[in-house]
Amino acid sequence: MNNWLSYFFEVNIYLLIIGLGFQFGFKKNRNYQFGRPFLIIGTLSAFIFPFLKFEKLAAVSKDLITEAWILEPVTILPTQYFSFDYQLIIIAIIGIGALTKITITAFGFFRLFTFKKKTKKEGRFYTIPSSAKAFSFFNSIFIGEKIPASKKEIIYKHELVHVQKRHSIDVLFMQLVQAIAWYNPAVYLTTSNLKELHEYEADQLCQEDSFTYVELLLQQSFENYNLSFIHQFNSNHIKNRIMRIQKKTNQRISKVALLTTLSILFGSFAISQNSHLVLDNQLTQFAENRNPIKESSFNSEDKMAEYPGGQTELFNFLGNEIIYPKISKGEKSEGTVYVSFIVGIDGTCTDFNIKRGVSESINNAALVALKKMPKWIPGTKDGENIAMEMTIPIKFVLPEPEAPKSPDK
Repeated sequence: MNNWLSYFFEVNIYLLIIGLGFQFGFKKNRNYQFGRPFLIIGTLSAFIFPFLKFEKLAAVSKDLITEAWILEPVTILPTQYFSFDYQLIIIAIIGIGALTKITITAFGFFRLFTFKKKTKKEGRFYTIPSSAKAFSFFNSIFIGEKIPASKKEIIYKHELVHVQKRHSIDVLFMQLVQAIAWYNPAVYLTTSNLKELHEYEADQLCQEDSFTYVELLLQQSFENYNLSFIHQFNSNHIKNRIMRIQKKTNQRISKVALLTTLSILFGSFAISQNSHLVLDNQLTQFAENRNPIKESSFNSEDKMAEYPGGQTELFNFLGNEIIYPKISKGEKSEGTVYVSFIVGIDGTCTDFNIKRGVSESINNAALVALKKMPKWIPGTKDGENIAMEMTIPIKFVLPEPEAPKSPDK
């Protein structure tokens, strides 16, 4: 679960960089040819980057392990199951928000399909009775009956661009992102900017007479349909659209802004990799400075790796952190899990591995707790820190059922 929280944290950092980078670096250019792929690819990358973990030196680290030790077993009882798990609360809140957003969007689809049944298909578009609405969604274009016939053709061409350029796919993708990261304001900012770019593209490709087109935007009073995933001719970006049509905005992308945004983005990615690469880099330096010890025994001056405060503190930590899985308790599953890990020369614990397990739920309970351990005091040999492999046996034990009392004679 801790891994999921770390994943969500990284995703939201990348979403912030993409959203704010476009807002302050490129929005004023109003360049839809650059802006649309930048926002879509950037947002998609935010969900992919956290999965990219570079561990090309992992094989080297195993060759440099000089000692392996098995510690005394830790016993976990089911009485420790009842503990406050703030991570579970956070995941639950995120899940409830996502479910709420998905429900609202699904209800919006229902409203739209119900609305569509009340319209009439007349040639190329659907006519909305007694209405001045105008919008599109995927291949369907809706134009209100109250809109003058002379204006309908212009509006139709505008909405047709949305259909042909498949803008609805972009918007639905952002609806999904909003469901996952509903708490991140940058997501809503990105959605708004993306829809604004859609309008710029439609305005530019459909207009023949800019004066007439601007007059239509200014004079015609359109009604709005309150759905976040449709494209409306009377959008919230009317002022910016008119300015873009009337003025020849410099659409050249600032190289400085692009370089700055990409530097921050990939810099954040590099920082996220740091915890995975620090141990490998240190072990590589260790290998270059001295030959690895393949066969060794500790003398009186050497020390094995140690948990801060000693074994008693380690047992206290694991006793507080490990939760006896409820499902295992119900299945009366118990046994000893042997978990190995490497204590690096800086005390960082990595490469957790189940040497011998019991069940998936019990194995995961042990791994989740062990991965929360702070840095250890590294082991030393001949006065130098060394990497050590440690193995901890963790016993999951259920209490013996009480014997039934014999009836009084």
